[in-house]
Amino acid sequence: MKSIKLFDSLYKLIGIPTLFMIAVTSRGFTEIKIGLLLVLAIVSFLELSVTRKGVNRGFFIYICIFITYMMGSLLWGIVNGYEFSLSKDEPLLRYYLTTPFLLLLYSTIYTNRYDRLAYTISVLRHITLYIVIGDLYKILSLRIVLPDLDPIGLFTFTNVNYEDAILRISNETQLMYLLPLYIVLLFENKGIKAKVEKAECWVIVIGGLLYCILSGRKMLEFVVFATLFFMVVRDMVKRYSVHKIKRIMLVLTGATVFILLINRFSSILKITNIFDTAINTFTAGLSRNDYGVTKRANDIKNLFSMFLDSPIIGNGLNSYVEGRQSAHNNWSYEVYFNALLAQTGIAGIGIFGFGIYFLVSRLQRFYKQNRNPMFFAFNVGFVSFLACAATNPIINDMLPWFFTMAIVFAYINNFR
Repeated sequence: MKSIKLFDSLYKLIGIPTLFMIAVTSRGFTEIKIGLLLVLAIVSFLELSVTRKGVNRGFFIYICIFITYMMGSLLWGIVNGYEFSLSKDEPLLRYYLTTPFLLLLYSTIYTNRYDRLAYTISVLRHITLYIVIGDLYKILSLRIVLPDLDPIGLFTFTNVNYEDAILRISNETQLMYLLPLYIVLLFENKGIKAKVEKAECWVIVIGGLLYCILSGRKMLEFVVFATLFFMVVRDMVKRYSVHKIKRIMLVLTGATVFILLINRFSSILKITNIFDTAINTFTAGLSRNDYGVTKRANDIKNLFSMFLDSPIIGNGLNSYVEGRQSAHNNWSYEVYFNALLAQTGIAGIGIFGFGIYFLVSRLQRFYKQNRNPMFFAFNVGFVSFLACAATNPIINDMLPWFFTMAIVFAYINNFR
């Protein structure tokens, strides 16, 4: 019992800073995050050794198969003549070797420990609130002289374009996962009961929608407004008339507050007709003439031709279309799943897809059997993240994988 309390304290001491750094700083602070993740892994391993609670056997076998196949694919790519430099291509080892192994260890933290999971989810809510407020504060600081509350640079701009209403901050990729999640929790009747927690979620959703419009990030806007539309329609169909009226009033109130805030922000930032500008930016980004669309379309076409050269096992994890020149790594593509298919073949994407199917199907099964909105919300967030990862290089963000696996393996022995 004393050892369990000790590990609970260690996880709070190390886990909270780790979660904070991963969620808030998508870029930079790499050494700090790696150090925290390694310390957290060591604590997880020590707890395994002391408590002897073990690792889920099926998941352990899957991770071993996944790592073995991906490392074999990397060797296959080297044999096929594709370059591999440890200094330059180290992310391949981090993405497909160390990260899966670390996630395996982290999943044991929550095995049959619902109290730990509930505490971590509450911390995530506070961190998400901090991200949303911090992002909006950073945007306001562009036009208003405000005190610098971020001296170490946790919040950094990646793109500033007033004309097209594109104001992007590096941690917005986490919002692709977090905002759909909290939209679902806000709409679910049993999702959030405490008034303070509900107030936090309202701030997260309204502030997140505000940032979403200002960022001009198409996939973020798509998953957020698609989730919002889905939940409104779902809510109207499911509820009785009295609940419908209450919900409609809440939605209208939230929409009014959102419109007032967005108009105030557009006035401060000197962006005229912000809704028209945002819509034009979104639609222009989907046109064939858009550089990003053209680039992705060409990559998909070239990757499919590459896939046909070796459809079963692919051309190698480090392979790429001949003649491609990238500013970072030639094997890294924004159309991730198309690239993975060409690089690792049907076998590789099948192994990867099975892991995704297992996690999504388990969360859906838990929700059907228990009706706990948490399962549904985190599943929607995870699926939104995967949808964004199809056209953005974010598949290796650890936050969505961490929470999805934590929930699945915390409850896997409760639902069959």
